[in-house]
Amino acid sequence: MKNPKQPVGTVLSQIMFSAITRLLLGVWLLFTDPASVVFRYLLVVIFCIPLLRYALHKITGTTMENALSGSFPKGNMGKALLCGAMFIVYMFAVPHIFSMYTSSFPAFLLALAFPVLIGLAVIRHIIKGGHSINNEQSLMLTMAFYIWPFLAGINYAFDFSRPAVKQYYVTGREEYTASGSTAPDEGPSTFYYLYLLPMAGVKEPLHWIAVNEAQYKNMLMFNGSGAVTINCIRYIVVNRERSVTPGVAASYRCQVFRTNDKVARTGVKYGLYQRYVGGDYLYIDAYRGLLGIPWRNYR
Repeated sequence: MKNPKQPVGTVLSQIMFSAITRLLLGVWLLFTDPASVVFRYLLVVIFCIPLLRYALHKITGTTMENALSGSFPKGNMGKALLCGAMFIVYMFAVPHIFSMYTSSFPAFLLALAFPVLIGLAVIRHIIKGGHSINNEQSLMLTMAFYIWPFLAGINYAFDFSRPAVKQYYVTGREEYTASGSTAPDEGPSTFYYLYLLPMAGVKEPLHWIAVNEAQYKNMLMFNGSGAVTINCIRYIVVNRERSVTPGVAASYRCQVFRTNDKVARTGVKYGLYQRYVGGDYLYIDAYRGLLGIPWRNYR
């Protein structure tokens, strides 16, 4: 038995809360800065659309469409194209949402896939039993895809706490490509590193000091940084210079920080690696997270 003809307002409301709307908003989210206000509210709107859609169908007594339902306004081909497009956007949008975290990719992928697999298993069991999927089950399947990205997003998007700020000086950077000997089928892997000097322990700002030729030659230089002790004072050398004037002995000097700290070789993501070069200052804001999950902002 077909559903009675629905009022125009109801049809328009269903279009507004449809998968197509979520797809378009998902694309917009994908190209939005995670630290922006627009990202914050897009995240909430996208999450609320399935809830509003469920409420609309509950009020009108109609059935929610989903990826496993047997009918679709444009037929099976339309359903396949829409579901495929949503899946592609989803696979790109989720890493974008999780980009504010330092956790490894396999860890967040496992946490993300767990509720989705549980939801699909439950729905498959219902279909095998010869039962149709009701609105509550359709909502559960949809929210299984949304719950972890949403919680991960609001954890930092609505975290207005005061961060613990750490300042570093970038003394150099390095790009390293491994041969992939442990897994030849996967091909080579590229790793990115920044050499960071913590500024908290710096006793004197960056300045030049005069050194003799022996000191100049014996300085340990590695990726634009090295440690040297002169007159019982330890310096981190970030640059050095030799000046030659005709008829005058050559002079030597080094640009240094006075500190007892060491330069740390730190693995970073490619996007962060591209933003900083030797001589830049890097600020890391460490937040507690609205839900207690720590996250960091780099500036």
